[in-house]
Amino acid sequence: MNLGLLYADLGDVDNAIPHLKTAEDRGIAQAAYVIGRLFEGRDDLWGAEAAYRRADAAGDKDAAYGLASVLMKHDDVQSARDAFVRARDRGHEGAGSRSRWLWRRQRGVVVALTAVAERGGPH
Repeated sequence: MNLGLLYADLGDVDNAIPHLKTAEDRGIAQAAYVIGRLFEGRDDLWGAEAAYRRADAAGDKDAAYGLASVLMKHDDVQSARDAFVRARDRGHEGAGSRSRWLWRRQRGVVVALTAVAERGGPH
């Protein structure tokens, strides 16, 4: 993993990822989180999501937070909120406020849609 982190620090993502993947295959879940960060830095949100999901499944709090952030960019609000809750439950400091914000946002959308429906639709 150290060589992958060194390449990542040098900005050599193409060489970092294979070394980090080897570390992940050897059971170092945090390597998948780092891969997710590298993909996200390249604006490869699908690659980032896949890597964050692998690390999240292994219980990584930072990966759960990263996954939630990517899911928000995909407009998957409920899944993002679930991931923020997992990150919060694992001790991530910023995740609690984000999950509450999403809950209020979802609730506000439902209230607004209900009001529109009660008025007989959009005018």
